[in-house]
Amino acid sequence: MGFLFFKNHKPKTVSFRLPFDFDMEVEEKVVFDERLFNDNKTYSKDLARLSFAFAVSSFSSNRARSDLSKSADNGIEFLSQCGFRKIRPTIDYSLPPTPYSLGAIFGKRKIKIGKRKLTLIAIGVRGGNYGAEWASNVTLGKKGPHEGFALSKEKLYQDFISYLLDYRIKGKIAIWVTGFSRAGGVANLFAGDILDESKEERLTIHKASIDRDSVYAYCFASPSTGEKENQGYQGIFHTLNPNDAVPLIPPKEFGFSHYGEVIYLPDFYDEDINIKAREILDRLGVGVPKKEFYMMKFDLLHMKDKERRCVVDAKAILVKQSEFLTRVRLALTSGMDREGYYENVQDGLASLLGLVDSSLENPYIHIKNVLSSLFSSMFEEHNGISLLSKLLSKKFDMASFLAPYAEKALEEEKLDNIDKDKIALSLTYLAKASLPYLQKNTDLVATMIGGDNSSLILLAHTPALYWALLNQI
Repeated sequence: MGFLFFKNHKPKTVSFRLPFDFDMEVEEKVVFDERLFNDNKTYSKDLARLSFAFAVSSFSSNRARSDLSKSADNGIEFLSQCGFRKIRPTIDYSLPPTPYSLGAIFGKRKIKIGKRKLTLIAIGVRGGNYGAEWASNVTLGKKGPHEGFALSKEKLYQDFISYLLDYRIKGKIAIWVTGFSRAGGVANLFAGDILDESKEERLTIHKASIDRDSVYAYCFASPSTGEKENQGYQGIFHTLNPNDAVPLIPPKEFGFSHYGEVIYLPDFYDEDINIKAREILDRLGVGVPKKEFYMMKFDLLHMKDKERRCVVDAKAILVKQSEFLTRVRLALTSGMDREGYYENVQDGLASLLGLVDSSLENPYIHIKNVLSSLFSSMFEEHNGISLLSKLLSKKFDMASFLAPYAEKALEEEKLDNIDKDKIALSLTYLAKASLPYLQKNTDLVATMIGGDNSSLILLAHTPALYWALLNQI
């Protein structure tokens, strides 16, 4: 039949639903223009915004909490507006999430760039409302690329092949793949594999062929996933908030990195950016503290009494959140390498994060309850000064101290089918490994528990904030 091209190639404004909080979505606008796919060597601000809209549209819809069949509704609607046909979500959208499930949505349309005629394959990876898939986020594996993401990437690759075969796609194709957070990590590995396979020549998959110049991977808030140098990965771009903790993990000290080019969003320290981004956030109903992404830095002072207790310094100063998070990363890796993490932390942490349940109004309620119970139990028996004093003691046995509180917290939540011993081991090993560094940098602990700093860390990873900042570049 040959190529069929849409008669109207003019840019088109389309809407998408931006997820906010656990049960809210707000409508935003973005422009689709097929000419955005004419050059993958240079980061495109317009294609970044369009890709972000596709990435968050690929989240499981909030409506899926009562009906899983509606999980992919937002992604289907978005691709349809952009002129894509044969739109197909993977089966995992309609099933309860498991640690290694992966929702992805595919679509195709014809585009014409100059004299080139291509079939553009759109791939949106689910990066939100994915429940138990959280467990694979912390499954690093003993060596090689991030194991959890690599297994999900293999699933995505097979779904991609099936899509090409089922719709008999042939000729030259371009790939547009995107994802937010976990999905960005999976998209990163997927695009990296495509480029690795096409280094010497054009990659041919059955009757379809892909040039290196036709891969467009736009990843957002993505964790580090690979362990190769990022040179040569043309067309892969990571848009990151410098105050976001997620892109810092897994840590580079374990040998991980991002494939492709990293683009950092502007942050709130620039007054003009602050004003313009706030206007968008105010419209969306997202509040940002007055001292935006400057954390209140607290320090500890030794008292010269016999007990050598410590107190929190009332004269708090401000520190950039990005700088604070770098120091936290160093604390966590100072006493632990990848092998130590794999053997002592990975399974328990994966079990804990597997408690995320997208069917609940607050998917993270189980984890929140466990951690809240753990800390409240400790503070019932020890006041803040007493706890910090114990931390500073060189003879302090973190594992023995923390273990009974962790076990009690897990028991109180009354959850079945989890390995409580492994979770307790993970928490205590993490604490023990970072203790020597924390004892030398006591302000880290005080800063983490002081003021409202923890809420700032969570805010930095939200799609709403990324969207506000993405519109400032």
